[in-house]
Amino acid sequence: MIARTLAETGIRPLAQLLLELAIQYLDKPQTVRVGGDMFEAIDPRQIDVDLDVDIDVGIGSGQDQERQIALQQISSIQREMLQQLGLENPLVSVEQYLDTLKRLARMSGIKDADSMFATPEQLAAYRQQQQAQQQQQQQEDPELVQKRAEFDAELQLKREAQAASLELERERFQAEFALKQREMEVELEIRRAKLAMGDTQVSANIPGVS
Repeated sequence: MIARTLAETGIRPLAQLLLELAIQYLDKPQTVRVGGDMFEAIDPRQIDVDLDVDIDVGIGSGQDQERQIALQQISSIQREMLQQLGLENPLVSVEQYLDTLKRLARMSGIKDADSMFATPEQLAAYRQQQQAQQQQQQQEDPELVQKRAEFDAELQLKREAQAASLELERERFQAEFALKQREMEVELEIRRAKLAMGDTQVSANIPGVS
């Protein structure tokens, strides 16, 4: 409560006074750092003298930890949306996801968070490159597209023919195996019949008979 009272009654008027002095005595644009390593030229003469000052008073490290946990949860939700809905979905953009990551980095004490991720200019260049590739694919030579389709169709036919040949070979092998097995069963039955009729000469050739 004391910190908020001091901020509202002391810091806020002081900030407004410094703004008025800057507008009054600075007669040319000033280069200021607006975040991380990003700099921007600002002309104080174009700033409204009645610009309000908003005071944000922290409540110890506990509040920072709660914000960090909340940002981590938000970044997880944003990442899932981008993975499931695609990069060009209407709910969250890549820029918003990167902004969340930068905030997390700054809260961790990393001052040059902007240098760790792509800049808006780099993202715009990437999108332009992707669009150019898509347009190039759409504008391909119709003859080349036709040849690719014919090649894919021929390749598919060869695969189907090879699969059919393998299936026929498997069925032929199974039929030959079943025929040989049946022949062995018939021969075994004949030998057993001869054995039952008293022909002891075939007993030694019957499997399982000692």
